[in-house]
Amino acid sequence: MSKSNTKEMNYFNRLVVAAKTTNKVLKQKFTISPQDIYNIYREQHGKCDVTGEKLALEGKRPNSVVIKRLHAKTGFVANNVVLVARKAVKK
Repeated sequence: MSKSNTKEMNYFNRLVVAAKTTNKVLKQKFTISPQDIYNIYREQHGKCDVTGEKLALEGKRPNSVVIKRLHAKTGFVANNVVLVARKAVKK
């Protein structure tokens, strides 16, 4: 694995850990892994599913990655999540 892939995987691991923390409250199905998030990132060509802008893989920038569930009741499973920019998430 290249240095850049290792950095990406570390970032995706942190995203999954954060999603697991959120899911403890939601108590929904949770099967995503850092590898799933990496695969989704590659499928989306590193771009936000909502805005089409390049996603940032660091910090809490407006374009940093957030895992978004397509259907809230389905939970965090690979075919139910997309990656979006933080600024694209409605609060």
